[in-house]
Amino acid sequence: MPNEDVVMYDEDVSWFLYDQYDYVSASFEANTVDSTVFDIYYFCIAEILFGDTGRKIIQLYMLCLLRNGICCLGFLPDEVILLSSSLLGVIAVFLWHSNLVIYSVSSVLIGYFWMRVCIWLCPQYLALLTSSYAMEQFTISSFSPSKLVVNKWFQFILLTAEEFNKLSGTLMIIAMKQISLSFAFGVSKWTAACHEPLAFFSYMTDVGTVVCGPWLSFERHCEMMKKKNCRVAFHFFLFSIANNLSLYPIIPMDFIRWAVVSGGYGFLFLIYSSCLSWWLFPNRLRTINRSGRTVKTANSIPSIDGWFFLHFRWIIAFRDAQSFRTSHYFICFVSQTCALLAGFEWHHETNPLHLVVEPLQCEWPRSLVNLVVSWNRPFHSFLKTHVFQRIKLHGHFVAVFGTFCISALLHGYNFQLSAVLLSLGFYSYSEYILREKLARLFQACIRARSCYCNCTHKRKWFHPLTMLVNLIFTLLGLFHLTYLGMVYDSGSAEEQGYNALHTISMWREMAFISHWIALATFIIAKLLP
Repeated sequence: MPNEDVVMYDEDVSWFLYDQYDYVSASFEANTVDSTVFDIYYFCIAEILFGDTGRKIIQLYMLCLLRNGICCLGFLPDEVILLSSSLLGVIAVFLWHSNLVIYSVSSVLIGYFWMRVCIWLCPQYLALLTSSYAMEQFTISSFSPSKLVVNKWFQFILLTAEEFNKLSGTLMIIAMKQISLSFAFGVSKWTAACHEPLAFFSYMTDVGTVVCGPWLSFERHCEMMKKKNCRVAFHFFLFSIANNLSLYPIIPMDFIRWAVVSGGYGFLFLIYSSCLSWWLFPNRLRTINRSGRTVKTANSIPSIDGWFFLHFRWIIAFRDAQSFRTSHYFICFVSQTCALLAGFEWHHETNPLHLVVEPLQCEWPRSLVNLVVSWNRPFHSFLKTHVFQRIKLHGHFVAVFGTFCISALLHGYNFQLSAVLLSLGFYSYSEYILREKLARLFQACIRARSCYCNCTHKRKWFHPLTMLVNLIFTLLGLFHLTYLGMVYDSGSAEEQGYNALHTISMWREMAFISHWIALATFIIAKLLP
């Protein structure tokens, strides 16, 4: 039987949608085929690094470092530390979203008061729920859906499409935190949390996570806030001056070093996504036609003859999909840097550069299952703990499909995003079942997840058959990623969000080939013994 604990789902990158970090102007994109390296630097890279984008990111990093420094001041009372952390988070949201910060604060307040209502209703009107488990189920069933309803209220009534796209990441993180509280706490712990509103608001608007993530549990947040005996860089300088520079540097600088490296990676991925990808794969390419003459193709792709049109269209699809993925890596590394600067500590067995995302596992995935796990680890942990594990008793397929549905709802109503997520869920499930059966049939290490060193398979990793099958599924995964990601092209309607017609028309151009392959994979998996 397949391993039911393997989770096959993902969240897509709408912490910030593509339009917010695609700073390449339309005129620049149209002329990338003739642009020089100097043009790329002056008109794109410099604008990103020294313009509004770089300024906002540096401001966010400074606020996170300030929060870490405040937590390290042991003489400050807990209330001051919690309040300062919450206020710094509100300031960070204001710097990124300006007046839209009021909707973020409103979401936190609505969640807090609704939590108080749930606590008040439970003992007053649900006396029949004598067990703590029944009370916990009531709080989960009443509180969690309400957060999704509040987000839909913001999306369809209070905010325009463009405003919601800008704020959706912050609203999603707040919703995830409040939902996780309803699962992790019982009524008694909820009541205790309500008597400490500063702790609640500090968690919801934590400066290290509120803008672009990552999601952290309430317990992990409390650990970060209570480390008053930590020492950061400026402490070393203060102590050194006080002791005539006689102290040996005993300050643990690892978090600063990893934060600098993580932030650098984030900027590199942003530069590639917004500048280099459009230069390497422009919409208008200089090509050699079949007669050998050099021609410059036009933007009207249908005018190109069949063979070249097919290859050119897939090249552009690969560019759009990879540009979208690298923009997601940028957001993940920014969120990771914020968490590190704010005081987040990692386990020793965890690579500090892979706290949120593993780009190599996404660009060259062993399987789609590996992809959805490595795409965003905190979100994966959230969905696995609070969704998948709760509904897997109803069947593996129901658990996977339901998890992807919840992921889509958290991001807001968006047909494009929902179609990609649900397709990816079906792809992952089909591949997982097929590879589990093939691994048993051939006694080879070709499962969707890597085998342990002491597995019972006869054909290990370096066996030719094992290497061939794993390579085929890796290439198939890259094909699926290109097909699914091609709908995230940078068009004029991106700020408002594309409608269903756009997504369907993009896939229709490719004859829905990826969906047909996934369906064939599913049928073969079910037919195999």
